[in-house]
Amino acid sequence: MKVNYDYSFVSPKEQEKVRKESSLVVEVDKSLKVSKFDNAYVLPLIWAGTRGGVSTENGELIKSTSTQHIVDLYDYDKDKVVRNHKRAIYIGSFSNYVWGHCFTEHFGKLWFLDTPECAQLRSEGVELVYAAQYEEKQYFKELIRLAGLNISDARRITMVEQFDELYLPDDSFFSTEMCEPRYFTTIYRTTIKKVKENVFKEMQGGSFITYDKIYLTRTQGTFSRLMRDFGERKIEKVFEKCGYKVIAPEKLTVQQQIWLMMHVDYLATTEGSVAHTAVFCKEGTHIALLRKADWVSMHQVAVNECARLEVTYIDAHHSTYNPKDKPWAGPFYLYLSPYLKHFLGIKEFSLPPYLQFDYWIYCLREVYMRTLRQNKMVDSMVRKLIK
Repeated sequence: MKVNYDYSFVSPKEQEKVRKESSLVVEVDKSLKVSKFDNAYVLPLIWAGTRGGVSTENGELIKSTSTQHIVDLYDYDKDKVVRNHKRAIYIGSFSNYVWGHCFTEHFGKLWFLDTPECAQLRSEGVELVYAAQYEEKQYFKELIRLAGLNISDARRITMVEQFDELYLPDDSFFSTEMCEPRYFTTIYRTTIKKVKENVFKEMQGGSFITYDKIYLTRTQGTFSRLMRDFGERKIEKVFEKCGYKVIAPEKLTVQQQIWLMMHVDYLATTEGSVAHTAVFCKEGTHIALLRKADWVSMHQVAVNECARLEVTYIDAHHSTYNPKDKPWAGPFYLYLSPYLKHFLGIKEFSLPPYLQFDYWIYCLREVYMRTLRQNKMVDSMVRKLIK
């Protein structure tokens, strides 16, 4: 079964763009292998997690090991390199612990753990290593465990280290250029299946309730507290009136979240990291993706195809200040748009954004943030002049 898309609730001026980007086939027929590098270096992640990874003996960065294919290496003191005469398997650059990234690209190399080759290497004492900017979040540890790795069995690289032999598995979820698009292989789907099987073993027989229709909200999460999302509380109330169970995923365990996805028939949520959880849904699940900006998440396109979902895109935003160069960054303003009302089949009256109080809070927030950024720039220029 392939993904079926419904674009009838997207504004006419955006439909062609959304259709073009979401209809890209991102499942690739690719055999994965593991490569061995002699005297390679592992660099810890620094600078907001966007640099680091593995470089060859000659100092060339292996792009697939660096977050979002950043192609430059940072300077480091060659005299402080830890030159250990060991063999290691590099299992990933865990650049951040934003929920959706934890089980997309961060799962990329875990397939190798289930191979006879890995078992043989491990029996010979070859260690597992990875790069991460900071200590692992508990939910990431759980996701990795469900995928087959106890993170305590691997070692986080905190200083530049050189290994006699470094084994580097190909990625099952990857990009071929900076940021977009995202691709996955059949082996990635196998990793997702393994997670679901382990969740089934741990959750079956319990009393945790499942729901046919779920709305996943972000109103109780970090992004809401950081004032990046505005207006969603009104959206969740409308979905609740229409029979959807409103779920704040942060209130549940990892297993409970995945268990709900495995049993839901109709899922609705905003496009972005929270929606990536749909990768654990059963084939044919209907998902309503509320667009927060004029942008298509390519991570989500991969998720849609991997889980073989029935997808409806819905324009539900008036995100005036969303940056064009980083549309995923926000801030976002959601409201009960005509497209969303049409999708839900309701005639509920709603004011246009410019007549709603929270929209002006959204605008004031952006004015305040721009003022802060300008003040920082001025402060930086003054400091340079003083020096």
